[in-house]
This record gives sequence, structure tokens and C-alpha cells, in this order.
Amino acid sequence: MIVRSIKVSGWRCLLDEVTLGPFKDGINVIHAPNGTGKSRIFEALQRALLDGHRVSGRDVEAIRPWGRALTPRVCVEFVHSGQEYRVTKQFLDSPIALLERKENGTYRRLAEGLAADEKTREILTKNPPARGLARPENWGLAQILWASQGSLAIGALSGDVITDIQHMLSAQLSSTPTGPVEKRIEDLYQQFFTAKGKLKTGKDAPSLTHLRDQLAEAIQQKHQAYEQYLALEESSRRVEDLRSKRTQARHDTDEISKALKDARIVAEGYRKLVGERDQRSEQVSSTEAQYKELKQRNDLIKATVKELDESQKALQSLEKEVPLQDKEVQVREKQAAQRKADLENARKGRDAVDALAQISDRARRFNECRKELQKLDDRIAKIKKAEKALDDCWQKRNKHVAPDSKTLRMIQKLAKDRDDAQVRIEASLITLEIVPNKDSLIDIITGETTGSLTAKAGTPTQIQGSPEVVAELQKIARIRAWGPLESVEKYRELKLKAEHKLRELTEPFGISDIEELEALSEKAKKLDGSIAEAETKLQTLLSGQSSDEVLQERSLLETKYQGFLEAQPDWDKTPPDTDTLEAQAQDTRYAFISEVEQCESEWEKSQNALSAVASQKETLSRRLEDARKTVNSLTERRGELIAKGESLKKLETDLQRVTMAWDAARARYQEIDDQIQKYEDNPVALVERLEAQLESARKDSDQAREQEIREEARLENLTAQGPYSSLVVAEERVNQLEQEIGHEELRIESIKLLHDTVAACRSNAIAAVSKPVEEKASRTLQRIAGRRLGKIEIGEAFIPASVMPESIEESVALDNLSGGEQEQLYLATRLALAEVLGKDDRQMVVLDDVLTATDARRLARVMGVLEEAAQQLQILVLTCHPERYRALKNTQFFDLENLLQEAAC
Repeated sequence: MIVRSIKVSGWRCLLDEVTLGPFKDGINVIHAPNGTGKSRIFEALQRALLDGHRVSGRDVEAIRPWGRALTPRVCVEFVHSGQEYRVTKQFLDSPIALLERKENGTYRRLAEGLAADEKTREILTKNPPARGLARPENWGLAQILWASQGSLAIGALSGDVITDIQHMLSAQLSSTPTGPVEKRIEDLYQQFFTAKGKLKTGKDAPSLTHLRDQLAEAIQQKHQAYEQYLALEESSRRVEDLRSKRTQARHDTDEISKALKDARIVAEGYRKLVGERDQRSEQVSSTEAQYKELKQRNDLIKATVKELDESQKALQSLEKEVPLQDKEVQVREKQAAQRKADLENARKGRDAVDALAQISDRARRFNECRKELQKLDDRIAKIKKAEKALDDCWQKRNKHVAPDSKTLRMIQKLAKDRDDAQVRIEASLITLEIVPNKDSLIDIITGETTGSLTAKAGTPTQIQGSPEVVAELQKIARIRAWGPLESVEKYRELKLKAEHKLRELTEPFGISDIEELEALSEKAKKLDGSIAEAETKLQTLLSGQSSDEVLQERSLLETKYQGFLEAQPDWDKTPPDTDTLEAQAQDTRYAFISEVEQCESEWEKSQNALSAVASQKETLSRRLEDARKTVNSLTERRGELIAKGESLKKLETDLQRVTMAWDAARARYQEIDDQIQKYEDNPVALVERLEAQLESARKDSDQAREQEIREEARLENLTAQGPYSSLVVAEERVNQLEQEIGHEELRIESIKLLHDTVAACRSNAIAAVSKPVEEKASRTLQRIAGRRLGKIEIGEAFIPASVMPESIEESVALDNLSGGEQEQLYLATRLALAEVLGKDDRQMVVLDDVLTATDARRLARVMGVLEEAAQQLQILVLTCHPERYRALKNTQFFDLENLLQEAAC
């Protein structure tokens, strides 16, 4: 459906009847300042197409103009499926509704009253409001096609719109389960599961929950019965075990008593051998101690003598090396001093390097300042040129005196009134025509003009007047003519008033010709356009600054520039070569660094060599001192080890004697120990173990008897409770409940599987039909905002859910986009869906003050998108910024403010 015209009166701020149209099939822009009534035109269009004429309530009362007893009325001419219609509705007072269809070039009545409401509403929606005015969810297709003031976001779409979109994409499904089978499945599913897919609990819980509770209780009872049955079996086994244990304990006691008697006889002989072995062990230890003492002393004396000889030789060698090491240290100290002096000399070149770097940096900043100053001078020159062009345009406009649109329309109306009065005057006058045969003198007694008139022979002479004409031909006759009585004075008065007002209006312009005045007005419009273009060009050059700010910026740059020239006056005529200076400073710096690094390396090497030689000298001195101390210490130790009158030979003889005594003691000890080792086990320990075992066996026999008596009593008690019968009953109950639960679970799982299968099929189908919309909307968004945002992802209800940028692998929520990007995304989606809806029949898209957060660059791209969309859609734009849409081609503009002024006149 597309709209041809809209006529509104008595609607909020629109008091007088105003008509917009005829609209083009492509783009139409309705513009006016804020508060003029653009959105009220859009509101009237909504009410004409979507609401019943008898609707009532506070919201409807609000459309009546404030403080006036006027009746809201709207008339819309539109085209649907190739047929032209006109709907007229009057609200509140004497409400009416009339739908007409054009037949053979004339609108003929088609429906009226409620029938007209329903037929008109069916074009857009199948979801009428229950009461009151239609809300966005009742708009039907208009939910996508119409964007209210400043709101491009798409709200939740109603089911009929989603169904229409799906049908147009060849998808025979609906977003909600409306078929009887699906409805039955959904009802069954909701009996058992919550909206989140969980099994219901509480009072709404299904029977399966109660069966599971009963099964848990039955399993608990079965478990208790089974535990009692196991306890009975265990008690019976324990009675038999305890009886066998008591018999075995009595038998073990007898066997242990016999073994204990034999072990005590063997243990007595063992104790005697152990006592003799202990005595021999003491003798072995005593002789061994004497041997070790003599052997250690003899070995220490030999080692001390040998170490003393080696230390004396090392001392002599070190005493020869020390003088040579002193000379080496002196040579290294002289080399290190020389390398230190070389390094200090090299570091003195840093001042020259820093000076060259400063000159290079100053030259770079000077050239940058000079370039900025030149650019600013060029910009100032262009600004002055633009200001001069603007002044010239204003001078031409001020010199050009022309009527404005309102004055021109009044002049045209007065000229028409004047011409109409003249025609009526001429039609009201009586005309008397006389053709004399010879020259004659005619006296006009009554007529428009009176007096004498000479009539030429053969020439017709006309005399006009009202209500009669009287003329006298001298000496011939008096002629009187009259006609129908109609006063011509009122037309003369109208003509005079029109001519008077016309002179007043045209006097300032010096001309009264309508065509010339129209030409003056058209030229004034062109001059106004030139002024606007010059102002735009000037504002573009100023970039948000004033001329004084630009000049102040230039002054600051000039001061900075002169500051450079004070330090380097020659740069004024010959600007410095920045690259050469930077290269020279860099080469000097690299050479300085290389020389310093080389000197530092040589100095570090000489220092390391000096440190190494000094360390060697110190180490050698310490070694010499240590060697002297070692010789003295060894000499003292040798004197302490060899007492007066002793010799190494005497010490060797004593050592041999002690060695022989030690060997004899060890032989006797080994003989006794061999006899002891013949015993497989320690007889004494065996006696102790047997005695402990005998005591333990006796205790076990007594305890087994007591336990047997207690367990027999427990067995009798368990047998009386009948646990086997209880277990059989519990198992039968559990089996019965498990069968019932299995059957119920199978039923519920079947319902859930059927529900999930239907939902999955629906989701797959919706995803398939939404893909063309996603691709179209994504291409449009990328044309506007570039490829950074990637692909638009559309949800089940054809509402944008997220974007998938190319740089990452996960979707991004729309809240993370800027306000401008969000409105561009919603515009792209609306146009994509609108093209789907307009595939078979051209549809009207309404954009009421949208794209307020879009920058100029992207807005220019949006214009191209709108021009392409207009090939398939009718686009109606309501805005207070018509200049933003002037670049659109084949676009019709409607100045609502001028139309309201004309209506008021």
C-alpha cells in the first residue's frame, strides 16, 4: 500500500484544513520546524488506517485542539494492489467513516461505518485492538514499515506480521504453535514441564513425582528388610564360627603347653653359651682398642713427616714466585691508567653530539611550523575568499527587491480578483454601436463617459453604460438603449479595491506585471540558495572555529616561527635540510657511541686484567703465609707425637704384639659364636613367646564362649521378627512402583521428545527463512558503516539480536554498539524486511525524525541506500532538517509551514 495524499483538519495543532500531496511513488520529504505538526500528520495517517471511527477514551479526546470545539477529521487517498481508494474519518463529534474506490476515474462509495473501518484495517493488520486506540503491536505490517518519531528500534512483532514475512519468504509455518496438533502437544507439555523445561514440582507436580517419592520410600523399606535379613544370616554364621573358635582355642592351649616345656630345657643351655661369648667379646674389644690406638699413632707420625717434607718444598717454590707477581701487577696498573685516560678523552665528545641533535630537532620543528603556517595562510585566504563571496551574495540579495512567497500569492490573488471584476463589469454594461453614413457629432448624455464625440463615416462607434445608454445625433435623433437591471457599481468597487491593494503591494517593487514579479521571486530564491551554499562553504573552512580564532592560531604559529628565526636567522631564506641534519647528528652520535664503547671495552679489559693479577698476587701471598704456618705446625706436631727416647721401630714392635693378642681373642669368640648360631631361633625368646601364646589362647577360649552365648540370644531375637517375609513383600512393592514409573517416564519423555522435535523443526525453518533478511540487512549496514560490524544476526521473531564482527568468533550484543550504529542497524533491518513485504505490492515506509545520531559521512551513504530502496518502496520522511535530504534525487519536498500559512489565508 502507498499513499497519494493526506488531508487533515481540527487535529491537535492543525486547526485549518491542510492537504499534503500528491505524493510520488519514490521518496517524499515533509519538513517543518519543531512544533509545527509533522508528527501529527503521521498520527492522523495511523488513525485513518488502523482505528475505528467510534473509538473513545482519554487518548482520543487528546487529538482535539486545545480549548477549541473542533472535530478531528482526516482523509487519506491510497493505492493497494493496483486499486485506488479514499478513506475519510471523523472522530468524537458525529463520527463517520467512509471508504471509496475509484471506478472509471471517479471515487464511488464502497463501505461506510464499521465495515469501512474493518476493510481499511485489513490492509495492514489482522490484529485489531480490543479497545481504545491501536498500539504498535496492533499495527500489523506497519510495525516494520513505520518508524515513530526518533525510534528506529524494532519492538516485539505480533504473530500476524511474522507469519506474513514467513509466507513471503515461502515458509509455511508460524512463529507460534497455532495448529490443533501443535496446540495439543503444547498443552500436554505444559501439564508436566515449566516454561524453562524443568519437571514441575509442588502442588502442580505430575503423578510421576509422587510415584518417585513412593518408590524412594519403598526402596528404603526394602533396604531395611534386607538389612534385617542379612543380620539374621550373619548372626547364624557367627554362632557357628564362635563355636568352632572356642574348640580350636582349647586345642591350641594343650599344644602350646607341651612345646613350652621342651623349649625351657633348650633355653637353659643357650643361656650358658651366651654368657661365655659375652666374656670373650670383652677381651676382643679390649685388644682391638689397643691395636687401633697404636696403629693410629704410627700412621699419624708417618703422615706428618711426609706432609712436612711436601710443605717445605711448596714454601720454597712460593718464595720464588712472589717477586715475579709484584712486577706483573705494576705493569697492569700502568695499562689500566692509560685506558682510563683514553675513555675520559672520548667522553668529552658528548657536547658536540648533543649540540648537533638539538640543531636537528630545532630544524625539524622549524620546518613543521613553517608548513603549518603555510597551510593556515592558505586556509585563511580561502576563508577570506568565502567571506567575500558570502558578502557579495548578501549585497546582491539586499539589492534585489522581490516579493516573498506569501506576498506573491496575495498579488496573484488580487490580480485574479481584479480581472474577474473587470469581466463582470464588461458583462454588466449595455453596448450601443452606431455606424454613421457621414461624419457626425454625437452627444453622449448617459453612459460610462459623457460629452461630445465625433463619429467617422463608416466606422463603428461603441457607447457603453449601465443601466442605460442615451446618445443624441444632432439634428437626427436621440437614441436610448437599456437592458436587464444589474448594478455594476459593486464590481467597480471590487475592482477599485483590488487595484488599490495591488498598487500597495507592488509599489515597493516598482513593477506590477505578475510574470515579472514571479521572475523576481524566483531570482530571490536562487540568491538565497547561493547564500546558503556560501555559508556552508565558509562553515566547512572554519571547522567549528571563528575567524578570530583562526587568526589567533596563525598569530601563535607566527610567534613560534619568529622564535626559531631569532636563533637561526639564515633559515628564513634557506630552510634547513632536516634529513641531512638528522643524518649528520645520527652519524656523529653513532661514531661517538662506538668510540666510547670501544674505550670502555679496553678499559674494562685492562681493569679485569689488573684485578686478575692483583687477585693472583693476593692469593699467592696468602698461600705463602699459609705454607709457612703449615711447616711450623707440622714441625710442632711431629715433636709432640714422638716422645723422648722413642723410635718408629719400637712402635712397630708393640703394634705386632698387640695384633697377635687381638687375633687369638677373636678366634675363641668365633668358636663360641658358631655354637650359638647352630640354634635356629633364640630359645629364650621362644619360651617367652610360647608363654604369651598360652596366656592368649586361654583368654580367647573364654571370650569365644561368652560371644557364642550373646550371639545365640541375638539370633533367636532376629528369627522372631521374620525378616525374609518382610523382604519379599518390599521387593514386590518396589517392582510394582518401578513398572508404573517406567511407564509414566516413557509417556512424559515421549511428550517432551515430541515437543522438542516440533520446536527444533520450527527453529530450523525460521532460521532458513530469516537468512535472506539477514544477508540483505548485513549488506546494507556494511554499505553505511563499513565491514567492522560484520553480519547482523536476526532472532526467531525477525528482530536483530546481535552482530558477528569478522575480527572475532563470537557475537556481540547490540548494547555494545554506539547510538548511531544501532539506528543504522535498525534502518538496514527495516528496509530489508520492507523489501520482503513489498515484493508483490509496493509498500510505504514512514521515517519520522530518525537518524539523529548519524554523522554526515554515513548519512550520505544512507541517502544512496534510500534512493535504491525507493525503486521498490514509497518512502515518506518527516524531518525538521530538510537540508540533510536535499542531495536525494527524484525527491518531492513539502513545506508544511508554508502550507499551513496558505490554509490560514
